[in-house]
Amino acid sequence: MSWISEAVQKVRDATNEPRAKYSDSRVIEYLEDASALVMGELQTMHDGPNAIRWDLTVEADKYQYQLPPHVQRIFGIFKANDRLEAQWHVEPRGRDSWLSPGVLFDNNQISFVPIPNEGETYHVWARVNGEIKLASGPLDAASTASSLILDPPTLGSLDPRDMGYAGSVVRVTDANGKAEERHVSASSTDGVECTLSVAPDLTIDPAGGTYELVPVLGKLYMLALALQAALLTMRPDVPQSRTLAVERSLAQVMRQLRLSATKLNGYGHFARGDTWQNHVRIHNPNRR
Repeated sequence: MSWISEAVQKVRDATNEPRAKYSDSRVIEYLEDASALVMGELQTMHDGPNAIRWDLTVEADKYQYQLPPHVQRIFGIFKANDRLEAQWHVEPRGRDSWLSPGVLFDNNQISFVPIPNEGETYHVWARVNGEIKLASGPLDAASTASSLILDPPTLGSLDPRDMGYAGSVVRVTDANGKAEERHVSASSTDGVECTLSVAPDLTIDPAGGTYELVPVLGKLYMLALALQAALLTMRPDVPQSRTLAVERSLAQVMRQLRLSATKLNGYGHFARGDTWQNHVRIHNPNRR
């Protein structure tokens, strides 16, 4: 079973409805909403776990540049050598600095004031917010181990924006059924097909294979999305007595996700706001 199909089934299991209320495509939309909610909470509470890096080349007389669509926070903008060692960086100083702001983050743009050296290429590190368009379908025959060309999906829909999948995960299954997952470092689209740059290169042959675009963090994250999506589908007209069990299960899963994400890059023992007292309340909701 594919990631998306399994996630849809988990949503239906959590709602425990005798008859399907929503189509698969509608449930996928709820899973996408849930991803923004769950990853938004994880990213806000600690520095990690999912980041992207892209290259920004300064053009002549241009000071505004478009951010990738799913950026939540910029970590740094720096000039690096071929070993990714920082040589110098652009420092945000604020609008009221008498030295000029340096770099500004206005809505979905990066603005340089003053304009840095023309022709220089910067590495930009950023954190993503969890928004994703889930999709699966066939790979184009021109796909390679480092560059995947996605044909129109058979399930879900592709993000129509450039860099829409930067920071997400693509699962590739070859003609023999072997699967590998890779980090997506960049993506572009012509409105029909989507091209992904992946790292590291695949070790399987993508020719004749399939793709599936999924969020990061694996099985536990899938369960959190399914439980959150189930609540989104149930809350309009389902009694609280039915949603309570799903809410408790989601609380347990979210706590484990917070702890796992905090440990991922060695940032500490607890996410902010999460302590052993919260853990006790999850297992005993009557405790005050």
